[in-house]
Amino acid sequence: MEMIGLDIHKKNTWATVLDDDGNIVERRRFDSRTEAIKEFIQGHQNSKVALEATGIFEHFYKTLRSCGVQVLVANPLKTRLIAEAKVKTDKIDSRTLAQLMYADMLPESYVADDETRDARKDVRERLLMKKISTSLKNHIYSELLRRGLEYKDGVLGTKTGRRWAKQILSEPRLDQAFDILENTEASIAEYNKERLEPAYERNEQAQLIASIPGVGEYSALTIAAELGDISRFSNTDKVVSYCGLNPGVSQSGPHVKYGHITKTGPRSLRWILIETANMHLLHCRNKKPPIGRNDSRSA
Repeated sequence: MEMIGLDIHKKNTWATVLDDDGNIVERRRFDSRTEAIKEFIQGHQNSKVALEATGIFEHFYKTLRSCGVQVLVANPLKTRLIAEAKVKTDKIDSRTLAQLMYADMLPESYVADDETRDARKDVRERLLMKKISTSLKNHIYSELLRRGLEYKDGVLGTKTGRRWAKQILSEPRLDQAFDILENTEASIAEYNKERLEPAYERNEQAQLIASIPGVGEYSALTIAAELGDISRFSNTDKVVSYCGLNPGVSQSGPHVKYGHITKTGPRSLRWILIETANMHLLHCRNKKPPIGRNDSRSA
């Protein structure tokens, strides 16, 4: 079986092919279009392919899988740690991937199933629209503050509030901001109904997460989609590490220094976990303890 390392880019891809003995038998560059990928792999049907989990890996992953070859996706951060080189080119990177796979040292990255990847795209699309909406609201709030106008917190979250703000800030340069905000909010509502609500109904893990007080359906779906198969984590510490919420550690002999959180893993997952944690605490702040529970201070 041949071992193929691919250093993938938007326009061109470098490939290094190793034979059963680990010798380089082919090195070439080809176009990154679907047809060119299929044309290249036709001559290497009995092979395993390694590529890094970059932003465009899914296109290559699906195309190669459809051609019937085994595809391994490498964690780019760990690959760099194992094979750091002073001379770095696309050709060398493709050779490194092939050699690591041949030596069974390739640090593989988890690849979610098609349904989970689709759910991730859905929640990230909604997050993008919410960022646009929030940015526009903050712009309008700043105009209200600049003019010394009083308003209730979250007033722009309702149609009535947006109409009030548009009337009181009647000015041609702001009309477009209000129109975009109104259209964005309408698009989010439609997107929730057509995409996210059906996805939530199909996702039992999301429904379980939503049972936590203060966690809404869309937040739960985001967490479930970004985490993927939860059984792949052997303990909670690994979940925290995957989310990038664990502190960095520097240890030398008896000296241990803890730093800021590592911020590895999906940024959207880390953000939604922090938001839902705050909402959970806010939701539970004024809740009374269950009847019959003894106060530990009087025990």
